[in-house]
Amino acid sequence: MANYAQLDTNNKVLQVIVIADSDCGGGGVSGEATGVAFCQSLVGAGTSWRLSAHPSADDGQIPGNVFRGRPAGIGMTYMSGVRSLGVASTDIFIPPKPAKGDVVYDSKEEPYTLFPDGAASWSVGVNTGEWYSPLGGSPSLSTIDDMAGKYYYWDETAYQGNNNVGWALSTRWNNKRD
Repeated sequence: MANYAQLDTNNKVLQVIVIADSDCGGGGVSGEATGVAFCQSLVGAGTSWRLSAHPSADDGQIPGNVFRGRPAGIGMTYMSGVRSLGVASTDIFIPPKPAKGDVVYDSKEEPYTLFPDGAASWSVGVNTGEWYSPLGGSPSLSTIDDMAGKYYYWDETAYQGNNNVGWALSTRWNNKRD
């Protein structure tokens, strides 16, 4: 089974479908063109598709069983052919840039970072497809702050006023998921 992402004219992911290995040349990167042709036969000849993920690394080109940085999701953008940050060319799916009011969960899905003012200063890492603040990751919470329900959020207005600050500590509500 392989995941294929349908892209619009701006390379935004419209949908992701899973197809059988037999419909994509046996799966993996080597069968991508066959898989794209199969997806087009289902949805329309003029549609654009990219392989997103495949559970086997049979051709050695899918490290960690994920291709193009991460599995694609609706609303993500496929970026290719961009020379940036010393990388000759990108070939990744990236999530949407954090926007005003967005909540982003960390890897443990516990504390989150709010973006009350957006994240205009953030940039995407072309090797990772992750969005990064210009100051790096949020500071670590002390045990006392964590127990008190505090969390860090990105304050874009503060950063625009002083490029040495941006992460702010808040206690507006409990930062643990129910």
